[in-house]
Amino acid sequence: MIGPMRPTEPGMPCGRSGENELHGIGAEEIRRAIGEPYFSRGQAYHRRGAVRSVEIKSPDRVKAQVKGTALQPYLLSALLKYRSDGTLGSVEGDCSCPVGFNCKHIAAALLAAAGARPFGSARTGSRGTDSWTPDLLTPGSSVPGPRTHSFAGAHGAGPGRGEVRQWLDRRPRARAKPAAIRQSGPVRTGQQHLFYVFHRDWHGGMRITPYRAYLKKNGEIGANYREFTNRRSAWARGNLTLQDAALLGQLEFFGEGGYPQGSNLPEGPELVKLIRVIVETGRALDGGIHGRTLSWSAPRKCELRWEVGDGGEQRAVARGPEGAPLTLLGFGTPFYLDPETGEAGVAETALEPHLASWLAQAPAVPPDAVESVTSSLDGIGGHGPLPRPARLEQRADVPPEPVLILYGCEIPPQVRYGNDTFARRFGAPAPAVYPCARLEIAYESVAKRVRSGKGANLLTATGEPPALILRDRAGES
Repeated sequence: MIGPMRPTEPGMPCGRSGENELHGIGAEEIRRAIGEPYFSRGQAYHRRGAVRSVEIKSPDRVKAQVKGTALQPYLLSALLKYRSDGTLGSVEGDCSCPVGFNCKHIAAALLAAAGARPFGSARTGSRGTDSWTPDLLTPGSSVPGPRTHSFAGAHGAGPGRGEVRQWLDRRPRARAKPAAIRQSGPVRTGQQHLFYVFHRDWHGGMRITPYRAYLKKNGEIGANYREFTNRRSAWARGNLTLQDAALLGQLEFFGEGGYPQGSNLPEGPELVKLIRVIVETGRALDGGIHGRTLSWSAPRKCELRWEVGDGGEQRAVARGPEGAPLTLLGFGTPFYLDPETGEAGVAETALEPHLASWLAQAPAVPPDAVESVTSSLDGIGGHGPLPRPARLEQRADVPPEPVLILYGCEIPPQVRYGNDTFARRFGAPAPAVYPCARLEIAYESVAKRVRSGKGANLLTATGEPPALILRDRAGES
């Protein structure tokens, strides 16, 4: 069993190990927890003094700053989990570098935690004025045992010496320069960023999920992306702007980033302001982490209507002033998304906002459910001109007609190595054309032909609304 706390020594308070140090952790344990090649790389970082500061918050939590390839040191934190026998079981390291999880910087920090001072104190690395060079560990070695402190002389004995010791342990020390807070501005490539993904949940409502990801030089999202959940991590301190921190707080307040219908979501101007600020960060994406980047635009008038698909199913769709297709985002106040340009803004419809958002969440309605859907929409009443699905005439009297398609299939010549002399003398061989045939099925008044037994029912090309042709599967075969 792996637990978060290390077994205590006799006489020690619960949750503390020795003299407030990571006592007895061997390099081989760290190697097993981190894995290769990051452990070996971290060991090299540790040896050359890349660990600028390390702070042991508790026996199972370490924070540090490690100098890497970036201008500023990477900020990191590690959660250590121990087995019941006291050995290190696993490490959950979070770093502000592009790798992010259990990287070489995490390994270097854990190795440097050897000989660290009591919880809550920090030390600078070998380059600081109050210099401290972490002990170099080799596989099989362990962290030196706890230090002892003398309280003779000025420390004295008797009441209050514990307070004196704690006060001395808090004395000012040279510390690494804290990382600068990232400023809001244009999205730069070659950096880690927080992205806001707009997507639908399982019942069609809208959600905004934050993701942490690396934006490569070519503008693509790196492979090591994941959902962002820890606002107190080292990655957050090194890569979030103050604007991101404020937006994350609002998303959490309104339901952990989700906006399903019925949450305590603001409507009207408050929601419009929130969505606009998120979109104007330049890091709002449609549908997924690899989706289109959204851009804020002026309000548009949208008409909601039902349109019939090729198989007779009907969907509620939004159309712009000139009939251009739009995607309606079903927030408490509806927003539109132009799938061609990525522009987003407030959708102005003839319906009340909550009805327009509800209609935008409608699934595809099959032909046999049209009557029940129409009856339900008629029962709502008094809330605006709700569009009704069209009642389609279903025809089963149209027979299938076989159509034989003849065509030629061209096969390029097979020229083997060494035949260039033959080609120069007699010319390159001509490609071979083989006769082929394919059977297709046609129905009267239907524009397209289908393969036998495959596909859904068909719509006629004429009529308003069109008729639904029920295919004769037996006759097609």
